[in-house]
Amino acid sequence: MPKLNYGIGGFANYARNLVSDTVDSAIPKELNSFRVKDIILDENHPHFSTYGEWASIGMVLIEDVTNPSESNDAIRVAYPLFPNIKHYPLLNEIVAVIDLPDSKLEEAGNSKISYYFPPINIWGTPHHNAIPGTSNPPFSLNKSISQVLGGSPNKTTNETIELKLGKTFIEQSNINPLKPFEGDHIIEGRFGQSLRFGSSEGISPITKIRNGQGEETSEGWNTIKEDINLDKASIYLTSNQPIELEPNTFNYNSYSSPPELIPSYTQNQVLINSGRVVLNSNIDSVLISSAKSINLNSQDTINIDSKNSFTINSPNILLGDKEATEPLLKGDITIQLLSELVGELRKWMSQFNNNPSPYMAYMIASTTPLISTLVSLKNDLETKTKSKVSKTI
Repeated sequence: MPKLNYGIGGFANYARNLVSDTVDSAIPKELNSFRVKDIILDENHPHFSTYGEWASIGMVLIEDVTNPSESNDAIRVAYPLFPNIKHYPLLNEIVAVIDLPDSKLEEAGNSKISYYFPPINIWGTPHHNAIPGTSNPPFSLNKSISQVLGGSPNKTTNETIELKLGKTFIEQSNINPLKPFEGDHIIEGRFGQSLRFGSSEGISPITKIRNGQGEETSEGWNTIKEDINLDKASIYLTSNQPIELEPNTFNYNSYSSPPELIPSYTQNQVLINSGRVVLNSNIDSVLISSAKSINLNSQDTINIDSKNSFTINSPNILLGDKEATEPLLKGDITIQLLSELVGELRKWMSQFNNNPSPYMAYMIASTTPLISTLVSLKNDLETKTKSKVSKTI
């Protein structure tokens, strides 16, 4: 039995020796490096059917970095190693490859295929880590021995060798890696997306989700930090960290005791910032609740639309100002009282027509048109006004 040493290294040595004693020696004991020449990502790839259709998604065609060749015989294939985390390489990126059992393991105990790990971090950038091969150099650098002996030597050239990364991938020089801090667990995409599990002072947790780098830089190799005000879209989950989010407006004039400003708040909170935020429920309700207040703040308008009803249930409703003291009138009762008042005025004025007198001729002439106006006003109160009255007070 192999001697067991202390520490992780000792355990690794023990496991390696144990495997070598019990497993087929044909299984490689080290990883090998290969350059990605092609990758199957959808059913439109010419080799989609050749390598198992949908089972071939993510499969790469690779060549040995130590012996690149234009011959198809030198090309081999490898499949993603991890089933739940997909990290597909670009063309000309270098991947580590290992041979491990495949789906035919029960039929043949030594049945193996090649699997690849995520791309090697050659350039130290999340954007891409491709490095061109030498299997197809420019003609001036790839002349035969007979051509050289014939007086046409290989020459140096300023000719640019195009680095092919894929069909649609465009290299960008301004995608930076994130600045790390002690204890961080960072996941970065190729286009400025990131997920950071970090902390403040190595104690209090903070999680930052970022989609789209906001800081403009021409030096893509420098590290940068997230910026909730500049990044395209951000979600921050904090424990006690103040976040310098600059809101579009912080007008709290409706408050007698306004909430603490965002940059100075140091309790648990979730901040979302983007060009537009949409909350949608396609089956049930959107529920928003708060232990204190809910603030709706806009530089322009606040609009509420409903196909059915709009209900406000509160013992105290203030409209127009937080110091409002005048109560709202009840619509139906107000209309009824006004209608009765107009009716009584009409009756009173009609008395002049019912009791003609030479001494009242002037009053009768003056009240006759007013009676017609009062009749019209009473009709409007009972019809036009009621059709628009609120039923919620």
